[in-house]
Amino acid sequence: MQISVVNNLENIKSVLQVFVTTKQVCVAKLKANDIGEFRALYKFYAPAIFGAISRNVADTKKCNAILEKPY
Repeated sequence: MQISVVNNLENIKSVLQVFVTTKQVCVAKLKANDIGEFRALYKFYAPAIFGAISRNVADTKKCNAILEKPY
């Protein structure tokens, strides 16, 4: 009886692990050096990061140079 319960639990776990989150897919693609995913990440976060930088640095050229460092 215990063996069948353990086998059933293992089957359920394997079925549940089929679903992955968007975040997991994104991280996996970034780890694989996917250029398209890197561009999407940059396009999504760059404006917010640039805004934070520009509040502290007045020169736009310096802001752009600072923005490039994390990427």
